[in-house]
Amino acid sequence: MTIKDFELFHGAVLTRIARQNKDLTLRMIETQPSSAWGLYRVDDKANLLIKHSKSPERLNGHGRKWPFTISENQMEQLDLGQMNSSGTHVALVCGDDRLDGDGLTGVCLLDPGQLAKLLRASGAGQQGISVSLRKRKSFRVWSHGHGAEIVVPRNRLEKWA
Repeated sequence: MTIKDFELFHGAVLTRIARQNKDLTLRMIETQPSSAWGLYRVDDKANLLIKHSKSPERLNGHGRKWPFTISENQMEQLDLGQMNSSGTHVALVCGDDRLDGDGLTGVCLLDPGQLAKLLRASGAGQQGISVSLRKRKSFRVWSHGHGAEIVVPRNRLEKWA
């Protein structure tokens, strides 16, 4: 059986979460099993949507930029109008076809408040987010046509409780 991209990239996020909490409860919430949707319930407290991209654009040789699309269905699941600190978080896995450890891959974890700043309310259709990363810098995240750039520390997932 071959390993699917989503299994590999979701595994990177779930492994980091599992290493932090020995009493972890994790459930996959599949709203569309055929599409490997990627919504999980962590410790019965918060939802986590995992998205991945393995096709970065090179930024003048000093960084990379990844595009992410939040589908209309995913926007409804996020329910931006109901977000609070225990709501849905989004882990954007910024990968590459090569896993050579060059320091320009990682997981950018967005909390519900940041999502509310980046995205329009559900009903606005699918929306795009971009993430950029330069060596020894934090992630920079912005949406296409809405909101300001947000800075996200590289180690946020490791510190997420």
